[in-house]
Amino acid sequence: MPGAVYFDRDDTLIRCRGVAPGGDLGDPDLVELEEGADAACEMLQTAGFRIGVVTNQGGVARGRYTVDDVEAVHRRVNELLGGRVDVFRFCPYHPEGVIDSFKREHFWRKPSPGMLLDAAETLGTDLSESWMVGDSPRDVMAGRAAGCRTVLVVRAGMGCKATTGADYATGSLVEAAELIVASQPILTERFELRPANQLEAWRLRRKVVSDKEVRALLELRTEDPGPWRTWRRLRRPNGRTRFYHAIVDRGSGDDIGLHSTYLV
Repeated sequence: MPGAVYFDRDDTLIRCRGVAPGGDLGDPDLVELEEGADAACEMLQTAGFRIGVVTNQGGVARGRYTVDDVEAVHRRVNELLGGRVDVFRFCPYHPEGVIDSFKREHFWRKPSPGMLLDAAETLGTDLSESWMVGDSPRDVMAGRAAGCRTVLVVRAGMGCKATTGADYATGSLVEAAELIVASQPILTERFELRPANQLEAWRLRRKVVSDKEVRALLELRTEDPGPWRTWRRLRRPNGRTRFYHAIVDRGSGDDIGLHSTYLV
């Protein structure tokens, strides 16, 4: 499954401190993107990542604004980001709230990973291939609990990654996006193969496939309708090459199954 990049919202993607009273932003007219937010999301989307936003919105529990207000803010955020956000998740609960229906702890509230788990299920993405980007230790903790790699965007007065457990720390969203994109394999070639029988599939799973052998398998391509198998070669930053055997839908070109991985 593909990966995604999940962003914290306030003071990561949009400005909040100094903009909204008490740091609770529930007015779409106050939404301003942080520097580099649009460029970072464009870079990640171009690289093939899905984009999500996961945000604690305890202001709902505190009576500062409503669930409808949060959704209006999210529509404005996505408008400013060119519609690049695939999924928003927010947690309106807070144990010190004043609205009885939201006055409690909740598994979605960061540093718990609930929002990430739910967003990944909705998108059909692999959390081990995904990233959590935020400006707070609780963002890092939520990402790690969900199995993501994590990036702390360092703001004035924040500690370094050694105090948060983040995998990386950067000074801006663009730097974070560049780091994430650079860490991914690059698709360099695609090979079409006919569906292998069980013996062929077993044989291929039991050995490392060389570049020469993969090229020889080009003769096995077929024009039969329906899904077909492909070899994809990806060049990683460390110079090694990874092949994976996928089932691809002929109509859409989308991967619908992943079978084997080989490193050469």
